[in-house]
Amino acid sequence: VLLVAISTDRVVLGGLLIAMFGIGMAVVLGGLGLVIARVGSAASRSERDWMSSPWARRVGQWVPVAAGAVVLVSGLAFAVTAASRLS
Repeated sequence: VLLVAISTDRVVLGGLLIAMFGIGMAVVLGGLGLVIARVGSAASRSERDWMSSPWARRVGQWVPVAAGAVVLVSGLAFAVTAASRLS
């Protein structure tokens, strides 16, 4: 965004866009953190401790691995697509 703003002589607009993006990101992440904290406290007060079940533990172990695999595969797909368009 900033490179396009510089090339079109609209540096102030580019700077404002980046600042607004940062503020928006902070608001969204802060709100998400509050929601997660609220849900976490409600889940800890539940009668059934579902987080200690073997199923939840297995899912909890594999979710980060699956998320990493998705990021890796999509990144490789983007890189291959971009490399094929270079030539």
